[in-house]
Amino acid sequence: MLSLKLAGQSRSFEINTDTLGAFYGFAVLECTDKSLVLAGGSYSSLSAQDCFICRFDSLGHPLWADTLTSLASDGITAMTLLNDSVIVVCALWNFITTTDNDLRLIWFDLQGNIIHSAISNVGAGGSQCRRLIRASNGDLIMTGYAVDASMTLPATIFARRLDPAGNVRWTQSWGSGYGMDANAITETLDGGFVIAGNGIFDTTGIPVQYILKCSGSGDSLWCRTWGQSEYSNATAIVQSSDGSLFVGSNGYYTGLSYQIETTKLDSSGQVIWNKVMGDQRENIVKDIALVNDSEVAIIGTYADPDSAYQVFFARLSSNGDSVWVATHGGLGSEDIHHGILSEDGGYVAVGGTSSFGSSYMAYIIKTDPNGVLTGEQSFISPPGAFLIYPNPASESFRILLPPTQINTACKLKIMNSLGVTVHYVTLPPGSCPKVDCSDLPPGWYTVVVEGKDAYIASQRLVVVR
Repeated sequence: MLSLKLAGQSRSFEINTDTLGAFYGFAVLECTDKSLVLAGGSYSSLSAQDCFICRFDSLGHPLWADTLTSLASDGITAMTLLNDSVIVVCALWNFITTTDNDLRLIWFDLQGNIIHSAISNVGAGGSQCRRLIRASNGDLIMTGYAVDASMTLPATIFARRLDPAGNVRWTQSWGSGYGMDANAITETLDGGFVIAGNGIFDTTGIPVQYILKCSGSGDSLWCRTWGQSEYSNATAIVQSSDGSLFVGSNGYYTGLSYQIETTKLDSSGQVIWNKVMGDQRENIVKDIALVNDSEVAIIGTYADPDSAYQVFFARLSSNGDSVWVATHGGLGSEDIHHGILSEDGGYVAVGGTSSFGSSYMAYIIKTDPNGVLTGEQSFISPPGAFLIYPNPASESFRILLPPTQINTACKLKIMNSLGVTVHYVTLPPGSCPKVDCSDLPPGWYTVVVEGKDAYIASQRLVVVR
C-alpha cells in the first residue's frame, strides 16, 4: 500500500509499505522541466527491502511516489534520464546475499508508470550497479562490481553497454581475486569512458584508488593509480571540455581518519594536482560536479564534533583550493549517497537522515549556486513515524500522524535536552493537529506521541525565535 501526504511547507511525505525500517535515497536526477526524481530503498533487519521512486517539482513539492518489491529484498542504486520523457533505473532485485541477487533495469515514464523491465545480470554470483549513465548516442552504460558464487566481497569490476531498449551490446570485466570495486563512470570526449574506483594492485593487499580508461567498445586502454594515503577510494569522476579529468576520492591517513582528496589529471591520466581537505574527523566525498571547464564542486558528508554526519557542498578553484564550503545538518546524522549540479547552478544531494526520529528517512536537499538552501528539506519517513512541520518552529507546529492514529486522541509530551517534560497535551483526533510552543525557550526538544494499540514514537523539535 502506498500513501502520499504533503506536509505543508516542510515538503515531507510518507510512503507506507510492508517494510518497517529505514529509508535511504541512493540516486537523484533532474528532468528537463527541472523536476527532481529520487530513488532508493528501505531497510529493516526484520523484513525485506523495498525499492521506492518519487518525483518532486522544481520547488520540492512531491508529485508522485511508488514502491516496487520482489519476494526478497530490493533497492534502486542508480538511474539516468534516457530522454525527455523516460527514466531508467537499475535495482538490486531478489537480493538474498552478496552472492545471490539480480540486476533489474526498469523504464519509467515521468508519471511513474513502468514501461519496460529486464533482468541484466553480470557474472555467476551477485553483482551491484554503482552508476548508470546515458551515452551521447543514447546507449546505456552501467558499471559496478560482480562476485562469484563462492565469494562474499567484490572481486571484479565490470562495464556493460546496452542499447536504449536494454539489449546488451557488450560486457567487459577486469580484476580478479579480492577487493575490486567501481564507483563512478563518465563518458569521455572520444566516445570512450573512464571508470573510477578502488582495488588491490600489488602484494601489499592495500586497496588504492584508480581510474580505468576504455574505448567505446569496452577495450581497456590504460589504468592509473596515485595518492599519498594508506588507503584510497575514488568515488566520483567528471571530464571537462579540454579533456581534463577531475576525481573525487577518500583517503585514509593515520591519526586523521578519512580525508577528502580532489585530483585533476590530464586526458592521459597524468596527475596535474592533488589536494587534500579535512580535519581529524571522518570526511567523505560522494560526488563531484563540473561548475565550468576549470572549477569543480564536491558533495559529501563529514563528521561533526559530536560524531554525527552532516552534508557539505564545496566549490574549488582552478588549482583545487577551496572557494567556499557550505554545510547543512540537523540534530542527528545526514548520510549522503549521491549529488548533482542542477541546471540553475545549484546543488542537489540525496541520502538518509536520522535528525527527525530513531529511524532513517530518505532525504533530499536543494541549494542555490552558493550552497544556500533554497527551501526546506524533504524527507520520506518509515511507516508509523509522525512528522513535525515546520521544524524548526517558532510559535507553533503541526503533527502529521500516521494513518493508524489519525482518528485517535493521542497524548503528546515535549521534553527538553535534560529529559524533563516541559509540555503535555492531548491531541484532538485529526491528521494534522496544531501544538503551541510559544512559551518554550529556543533550543532542541524531544516530542513523544502515544496513541492506540501501544503506539509510541518520538521526533526531534528545534525551537527558534
